[in-house]
Amino acid sequence: MSVYVISDTHFGHENMLKYRPQFESMEEHDWVIAHNIMHVCGKKDTLYILGDVVLSSAGRPHLERIASHVEYLHIVLGNHDQERKGSPTLAEYNEVCKGVYGMKKYKSVWFTHAPIHPVELRGKYNVHGHVHDNSIDDPRYFNVSCEAIGYKPINMVDVIEQLKERNNDEGIR
Repeated sequence: MSVYVISDTHFGHENMLKYRPQFESMEEHDWVIAHNIMHVCGKKDTLYILGDVVLSSAGRPHLERIASHVEYLHIVLGNHDQERKGSPTLAEYNEVCKGVYGMKKYKSVWFTHAPIHPVELRGKYNVHGHVHDNSIDDPRYFNVSCEAIGYKPINMVDVIEQLKERNNDEGIR
């Protein structure tokens, strides 16, 4: 049983093709990201998607497939979630997820969509998305936007190991 994270899947968000030109269509974009998630995450695993998950009804089937594939799916809401017609409502997210959050503490890190202010870290680290391929130059932050991690979820064991190395912190769990 492993825990994985990814952010900014943007399922069904046609406008993303401008920023992700490697994909020829929205169908390809959504299929590749969903396939990568299901290929990396197993049936006994937990997945946290850190915001900007589904932006139209066309993207909903991907979330439902992912939810039925992993043991536990959790969502931290992003700035684009629930703002568009066709996006899942909070009640609809709760139907397919084990938890929906504004932010979530996980071991020694905060899971958020957008990076939080350094004062709010309170001795912890921030695993986030939102900035896509523009990572923050601060070793306490770890960007898991699709662009930053190759459009595949990353195991939290690897994230914590990298945070330990960056921060010379043996105490992080």
